[in-house]
Amino acid sequence: MRLPILASLLLVTGVAFAQAPYKTQGTIEPGTWTVLSDMNESRNGHTTTYLADGKVLVTGGYDGTQNLASAEIYDPATDTWTPTGDMDSIRFSHTATLLDNGKVLIIGGWNGGFLDYKSTLLYDPASGTFTHGPDMKYGRSGHTATKLNNGKILIVGGYSNISGNTTVVEIYDPVTNTLGEFASLNKGRSYHTATIVGDGRVVVAAGFNPDYGYQMNSTEIYDPVLNTWTEIGNLGTPRDFAAAVYVEAENAVFLIGGRIFNGFEYEGITSVEKLSLSGDSWVDFDPIPEPQSYIQAFAFYWFDYDVYMPCMLVPGGTNASGFGVDLTFSGTYAYDFVVQEWIEVPMFFHDRYYYAADQNQQDFIGDIIVTGGEGGTVELFKATEFININNALNNTLSLSPNPAGNYIDITLSAEKEVNNIEVFNMMGDVVLQVNNVYPTQNKIALDIHHLPAGNYVVKASGNNQITSGTFIKE
Repeated sequence: MRLPILASLLLVTGVAFAQAPYKTQGTIEPGTWTVLSDMNESRNGHTTTYLADGKVLVTGGYDGTQNLASAEIYDPATDTWTPTGDMDSIRFSHTATLLDNGKVLIIGGWNGGFLDYKSTLLYDPASGTFTHGPDMKYGRSGHTATKLNNGKILIVGGYSNISGNTTVVEIYDPVTNTLGEFASLNKGRSYHTATIVGDGRVVVAAGFNPDYGYQMNSTEIYDPVLNTWTEIGNLGTPRDFAAAVYVEAENAVFLIGGRIFNGFEYEGITSVEKLSLSGDSWVDFDPIPEPQSYIQAFAFYWFDYDVYMPCMLVPGGTNASGFGVDLTFSGTYAYDFVVQEWIEVPMFFHDRYYYAADQNQQDFIGDIIVTGGEGGTVELFKATEFININNALNNTLSLSPNPAGNYIDITLSAEKEVNNIEVFNMMGDVVLQVNNVYPTQNKIALDIHHLPAGNYVVKASGNNQITSGTFIKE
């Protein structure tokens, strides 16, 4: 079911090489994504990392012809991308993690040939340069790098040209600038997920390893206090290139989409599974309407009536048949925990293969930036703008006439008390506000003659309740 409005969310993203055709605003429901300036270079398989000052660092990747060593910085104040210092070598499928000291740790990656790097780099935003960090035991790409609650970085799995899908686990200490080897995985894997949960443990799920049937269904949980890995119940569906996100309000990890081999080719899947941290087994969750792989997922909150509402975002992926070959693309979706259904939230550039995204942790609302995956395009999901019109749609207001001319009547049920009315356009802007409302015979007449033709949302608030509805202005 496709709706223009929603309350709490989950979004999904995807992957491709050429420039996607621009979608004009009239072809989608706007108010969720903002198109930013293009990067200087096309990229996929790269990294995107919010810095402490709100700027964004992008490194490496593939431009459709070759792997890249270049890096660039996005400044949201000027909506511009500026080249910064290059890395020491071309890198694809590496990781970039913001450290508590403001630097960014670059780990591993692939050179496009037969080399997986064991080197690490440190990017210093103050100087705009990369310097060498400590080397890992083996090279790796397709690994994960997860910041623990103590600020150290847990490096798990990945593919090594020497050791294959490695079980070796290392931890980087930013205070001493050293790497140490810690308890090994029970099963080596690459292109898996690694998700830190509320108590500081890390859930590692799925992945790729031919020794375990290629796409994996196993899950292991790392306890940083005990330095131990514990295997728990298997996933119902094996997969790699999936997305995982921890939702604190649910105290659960959601594993979304991913890729399987169907006997002829690789394809994305719609499966979503939920792991409640109070238990040790996965259960099926509402599937995504379209197959998704090569995606990321994010949790964020919106605030209303002194209550924080949990949401999940996953920007659109691909129903992939291999690495960048014969791809078909899937839409961006949001999961609404209130109405418990998936809702499509289209991006302007919807064809993205192996994009990179990150969430601004300096902002509690958690704006999400998506870069590349299809040319050099960049889009921003701004939660505050989306929430203005999407946090209350329940279609319980009676609005007439609809479509409307110069006036529209709002009819309320007898038990509803309304103190404030807001009208939003589809960009999330408040275009009409009425305070201290005193309805006559449960009916309120709004003068909308000054509004341009288009679609609008009405939100009526009062007595700790919100009711809403939509209308068309002719």
